[in-house]
Amino acid sequence: MAVFKYKAELEHFISLGVTLPHLEAPNEKMAYRYIFKDAPQKNHIPPYIKNPKRALSEIEKTNPSTSGYALSCYEREDKAKEQFAKLEANFRGIRKSIGDSISYGTLTNTDGLVSIADASSTHFDLYEFCECDLNKTFKFQYTL
Repeated sequence: MAVFKYKAELEHFISLGVTLPHLEAPNEKMAYRYIFKDAPQKNHIPPYIKNPKRALSEIEKTNPSTSGYALSCYEREDKAKEQFAKLEANFRGIRKSIGDSISYGTLTNTDGLVSIADASSTHFDLYEFCECDLNKTFKFQYTL
């Protein structure tokens, strides 16, 4: 059985009483993600790994979620673009935080497990397996 990439961190959150969402195999699921066009080393890093203080802050607020150790994805390109526009309108520097471009790729069962997509936004989370490297499979589409 495959192991989650951030297994220790997820287990810590679970020990605090946080539960994982319902997860399932992606089964060749097409997905869209935000990336940094000119800084691929910054791509595909979950928020709590990118900024561990954010995880601690969430625990202190008693509002922790395992999704901070997952990668945000969208089933539909137009919904990803729409959500980016909303984020950009409300958060200065969002391009420096989550990326400036959209990428796309197909998630396979060896990449990890996915949460159920939100019906209106088409957003879902990918909980990566250790072997997953989306830099190898996701392709730049365009700059936002």
